[in-house]
Amino acid sequence: MTFAVPAVHPRVEPLVKWLALTTRLRAPVAPVLPSVAARFQRFTVAEDAWVKKDQVVALLDRSMPGLKFQEVKVLAPATGRIHLHDLDPGTPVSPTTPIAEIYEPGPLRFSLLLPEVYHDVLKPGDRVRVVVGADTLPARIVRRAPGIDPRLGAREVVGRLLASSDRVVPGQTARVLVPVARREHALVLPAEAVQGEVNPFVYVVRGGKAHKVPVKLGLTTLKTVEILEGLTIHDTVIAFPIANLKEGSPVKVVW
Repeated sequence: MTFAVPAVHPRVEPLVKWLALTTRLRAPVAPVLPSVAARFQRFTVAEDAWVKKDQVVALLDRSMPGLKFQEVKVLAPATGRIHLHDLDPGTPVSPTTPIAEIYEPGPLRFSLLLPEVYHDVLKPGDRVRVVVGADTLPARIVRRAPGIDPRLGAREVVGRLLASSDRVVPGQTARVLVPVARREHALVLPAEAVQGEVNPFVYVVRGGKAHKVPVKLGLTTLKTVEILEGLTIHDTVIAFPIANLKEGSPVKVVW
C-alpha cells in the first residue's frame, strides 16, 4: 500500500517564544477627597463627565443644630473623566474616604509578575504585545522592581500602551505577550510534523519511502518547533502523523 502524504521542507526564519501573562489595564486615577468631615449634599457634575482640575464636583454640608455653615466645595484634583460613588444626601464623608475617582488622560498601564525563571527577560524600554479581545496593541516597559519578591517568587514590571483603541478601556483584562527567547536564524518545522514527546522524531521521504529520523528540538511554540539536529533544509518531511505509517512504508508526496 502506498500512502499519499502531505510534506513540508524545513525552513530558516526568525523564531520567538512568547510567554503569555494576564493583567488588567489601568489608567492613572486620582481620588476625589473632601477637605473636611461633613455630610454629602450633591454632585455638581454627571457620571463620566469630563472635568478639569480645581473644578467644583460636589457640595458638602457642615451645618449642625443651631449652627449654619456655608456649603463646602469639593474640587477635582486632576483633569479627566469622573466616576461618582453612589452617595445619598446626608451621608457622612471625611478626608480619608474618596467620594469619586478621576481617570486621567494618557496611555493605559499594566503591571506584570514575571516568574523567577524569566525575571530578567524584560527591562525598561523593552517592547511587548498586549492582546485585548480582537485588538493587539504595542506597549513598552517603563519600570522594573529592583529584585524578586520572595513571597511571590516573581519580579514586578510596569508597562504602558503605545497605542489606543475605542474598544479598550481601563479595567479590562489583557494578555501580555512577553518574548522570552529568540532565534534569528532557526531551522523550523510545523509543530504537528514532530512526533514523540520523550524521543522526538519525524518521517522524511527518501527514495519514495518513509524513514523515521530522530531530531533534537530547540525552541518550541504552539505552532512551530526549532530543529537543532537531524534535518537540513533539503529534507522532505511528512507534515503530520499518518495512521499505520511506519519505517519503510511506500509513500507518494502530495504538495
